[in-house]
Amino acid sequence: MRLIIREDPKAVAYYTANYVRQRINEFKATPSRPFVLGLPTGSTPVEVYWHLVDFYKRGELSFRNVVTFSMDEYVGLPRTHPESYCSFMRRHLYDHINLRSENIHMLDGNAEDLAAECQRYEDKIKEVGGIELFLGGIGPDGHIAFNEPGSSLESVTRVKTLAYETVLANARFFGGDVNKVPKLALTVGVGTVRAAREVLLIITGAHKAVALAKCIEEGVNHMWTLSVVQLHPSAMVVCDEDATLELHVKTVRYFKSIEQVQEQLIGRQNIGLKGSISRLSHAGAQGLYMHAPQPQSGPDSNAGAEPESSAEMRQSDVDEEEEYVAYSDASKSAEGTPMPVDDPASSSDELHDGASPGATRAAAAAVGDSRLSGNSSPVEAANNDGQPEVSSSGLSEHPAIRHPRYMLPRASGLSTMGEIHSLAPPRAQSPAALAPSPPGYDQSSVYPATWHEYEDQFNYFYNCHFIEQDYYDYLSGNLRRPGNNDSN
Repeated sequence: MRLIIREDPKAVAYYTANYVRQRINEFKATPSRPFVLGLPTGSTPVEVYWHLVDFYKRGELSFRNVVTFSMDEYVGLPRTHPESYCSFMRRHLYDHINLRSENIHMLDGNAEDLAAECQRYEDKIKEVGGIELFLGGIGPDGHIAFNEPGSSLESVTRVKTLAYETVLANARFFGGDVNKVPKLALTVGVGTVRAAREVLLIITGAHKAVALAKCIEEGVNHMWTLSVVQLHPSAMVVCDEDATLELHVKTVRYFKSIEQVQEQLIGRQNIGLKGSISRLSHAGAQGLYMHAPQPQSGPDSNAGAEPESSAEMRQSDVDEEEEYVAYSDASKSAEGTPMPVDDPASSSDELHDGASPGATRAAAAAVGDSRLSGNSSPVEAANNDGQPEVSSSGLSEHPAIRHPRYMLPRASGLSTMGEIHSLAPPRAQSPAALAPSPPGYDQSSVYPATWHEYEDQFNYFYNCHFIEQDYYDYLSGNLRRPGNNDSN
């Protein structure tokens, strides 16, 4: 399973829509071999649909040979009702693209025989050859479509009673009146989703952070039906930073590092759309298995040239940034665009915030920041006390290395109980060191942004353990009281 983390819901929506666009174009669908797409309802995919409509209007995507299957529909709600999922899909997607009416498939919640309607739906999916890509959102309790907690992981399209939490969540679409919300729905099953050749889930918001943690860090559980994607051979979850709040920090860093390795060391040109590695260039292989060779001294050493892998890495980021900027500028000037365009910086793939990837790496290259260009370790990029070097101009020589956010007290400022009763006076700093932090310095994050900050936190708690242990030894008589000048 792939986990793609983006900054905010807007960046998630663009990434998801752009991925769907590339998958459809890469598939090269024909009338006899259509691209079969499963589509969700609800508030999460709305902006994804706006992007897809925009791609169509710009001539970058055609739905002529696409077949769609909606995930669910309320029982007993007329199709013309503004809150029916039939009206929802037409309002946000179907009425704005060139999708043929015979290729649109939706469940009928007003059928006389609901069981027969569900069977008809399953048969129709098999008739077109199965679903190629199932796009889906999830609920705060981890349900896919209307497969509420406790649903069978082998279930197929069927009638489902909605959980009370789901009814409450959907009441906002019915004027806040719980009594107006349908209590039954037709939904594709967990097994129907699993049968798709690829599954792509969108998860945004802190209110879904627990569900994402259950999906990523715990086992398969029918009480969290989205966890079934762990068993799928081609599944991807795209989420925003808020949705990762319940994940372990090491989990978030792991999945971000996977994406970094793929793009920076292997090369985006060598990665398939689904994340498979099609080939590995010589430069990429060299970066994976050994350190880049150091430039030799002498007149023919070409000492000023940057490593090929670093140049490709920077160019890859610049290309992605230019593509997004071009898309945003064109969308702003296009008439009738059904969506607001977000800032290009929101699609940044960097671990740090602020400046765009291309600009950050270009600035780093200009001042010789070897930590970003991949020529040395983070430790070598800072001086002994972990602070960035300051040039005579007053600007940080390492703009991407942030100042430690946690100032640790000296030993003399700690009592035997661990309380802080005094702090050492601040170290004198030059006016240049007191200059404002570089653009992009994020003071709101609670997680360390560099290895130095992580190391500081680790050392702090590590030392706290020994301070506490010394106090216990003192109580047991095995250690003299700290600060006692007695020679015994």
